[in-house]
Amino acid sequence: MRLDSRTVFTFVLVGVAIFLLSQLVSGHSLGGGLNLGNLVYIAIAFLIAIDVHEFGHAYVADRLGDSLPRGQGRVTLNPIKHLDPFGTLMIFMTFVGGIGIGWGKPVQINPSRIANGRQGMALVAVAGVIANLLTAVVAAVILQVALRGGLLDHPGAALLAVAKLLSVLVQINVLLAVFNFLIPLPPLDSFNFLVNVLPLRWSWQLRQIERFGPIILLLVVLGSQMGILFFNPLNYLVYLPSQWLNHALLSFA
Repeated sequence: MRLDSRTVFTFVLVGVAIFLLSQLVSGHSLGGGLNLGNLVYIAIAFLIAIDVHEFGHAYVADRLGDSLPRGQGRVTLNPIKHLDPFGTLMIFMTFVGGIGIGWGKPVQINPSRIANGRQGMALVAVAGVIANLLTAVVAAVILQVALRGGLLDHPGAALLAVAKLLSVLVQINVLLAVFNFLIPLPPLDSFNFLVNVLPLRWSWQLRQIERFGPIILLLVVLGSQMGILFFNPLNYLVYLPSQWLNHALLSFA
């Protein structure tokens, strides 16, 4: 079975439906304490984070000699070029349920055109993570300038909204970067990075899980959020590192 975005979307919908049903049966609020305003900030930040992430992959691949991303119009910050319809819909649906799953349209790469072979492919793999971290740093620096310049001492509604969006933008970009880099499962960037930096024998062995990766990833994400695993791997691999990095950036700002 080919695990494209439609297939993953179906699996996620089933998992989300089960989770939301269990929440209703147990009498819990589906909103998870999130109000509409927060959801809007999160959704906008998530869309921006996906946009810069996919642009990072496309830009580096283009700079390393692969004309395919440019030919498909992916070397751009236009979000329409990078958003997967199903992945975008899932952003809104799953945040309401308190899970938070979404994805962009993967950038197609021709490995034979990438300069420096496996080293070049490894750089393309981490380009999205680097783009997210740079976006987080830029947003944090803008907040720092606003704070030190006194712009947020008596902010108006519009300026307060921008400051809130910048703060959420830092958090979402950090979350996406950490999630993609610290979970070595396909189709995440860390998997593609590892198969291009490990010795060929180890790389070949790692690739044996490639076709099962999306299913394993979904089980890890949904299982962690629903509390049905013996422990929460996302807490140690994603949330705690993200909180530390968010604190470092936002306290600096």
